[in-house]
Amino acid sequence: MRRRRGADGKSTIKDVARAAKVAVGTVSRVVNAHPSVDPATRQRVERVIARLGYEPNAIAQSMRTRVTRTVGFVVPDISNPNWAWILGAASRILQPRGYTVVVASTGGERALELDVLGVFARRRPDALILALDSGDDGVLARALRQLRMPIVMMERELPGPWDAVMTDHAGGAYTATRHLLGLGHRRIALITASERVRPGAQRVQGYTRAFADEQLPVEPDLLRCGSFDPDFAFRETSSLLSRRDPPTAIVAGGIQLLAGVLRAAGLHGAAIPSALSVVSCGDTDLAQLASPPVTVARWDVKAIGVAAAEAVLRRLRGAASAAPARVVLESELVVRESCAPPCARRPGRCQARIQSP
Repeated sequence: MRRRRGADGKSTIKDVARAAKVAVGTVSRVVNAHPSVDPATRQRVERVIARLGYEPNAIAQSMRTRVTRTVGFVVPDISNPNWAWILGAASRILQPRGYTVVVASTGGERALELDVLGVFARRRPDALILALDSGDDGVLARALRQLRMPIVMMERELPGPWDAVMTDHAGGAYTATRHLLGLGHRRIALITASERVRPGAQRVQGYTRAFADEQLPVEPDLLRCGSFDPDFAFRETSSLLSRRDPPTAIVAGGIQLLAGVLRAAGLHGAAIPSALSVVSCGDTDLAQLASPPVTVARWDVKAIGVAAAEAVLRRLRGAASAAPARVVLESELVVRESCAPPCARRPGRCQARIQSP
């Protein structure tokens, strides 16, 4: 039988309905991911769509259904490898299901976060996956409520009806600090983000809990909280190593901070691990290829993107009124060669210059 086509030569929704032996309305509900379609019917229609190469008119479809087939993805810094990996994992879930991911990077600035939310309010994506750097901010919370669309938080948590996918950063910092305490270190510095964002606050909690469990005091000046920028880590590590009583170990509490710590250690001639033990929160090629390889508290970064995308799809497929879901991913300590018991700091023993990674 000769197959009818539209004026432009492409298959139409009527072609699909005829070939799948269903009504045009059924094809429309399949295309728009409506939950009322029987699974066997959905599969049959999807096979016909793939065979005929049918492509819905996205503009007409969005005007008719108010569905844009887009998902907004908002992060503080897309150059951070973590966010890039998370975006890639989420896209691999969403794109085969017909959703285009629209990315915005805010620099962690509150004004830009509000601007981006305003843009998405006008563009009307079907859902948002986002990470904010403004913490528990009432103005932002109101802006989110006004969006009236499914929202999934990543590595952040605000009071409200939103799903959240997070990592147990407190647990990662705790195991890292306990590992160093077990080796005999007492002067352990933590360099991490500001405590106003969840990963920074969590890492401070884990670090202080490790000291408390050993009934040891925390020296406040060894806590350096401010940014995920490697230049921040370089400045803080240089400041710490310039002291008359420098730390014997450093926990780099963020995936980008390790580069700054290693650069400063090299500049100050602090050999790793004989003069300075180092643990990184987050695993990277740098951590694995540094000389020596760096011990890390790591987690499955891509699993964050997968869980966030799956949460969006659940909402879009009919779970809009369900209670907010909260997914917390565990971390694990991977011991490599960057940690050792603190040295006695005798001349010639602790001043061998670190090898450049």
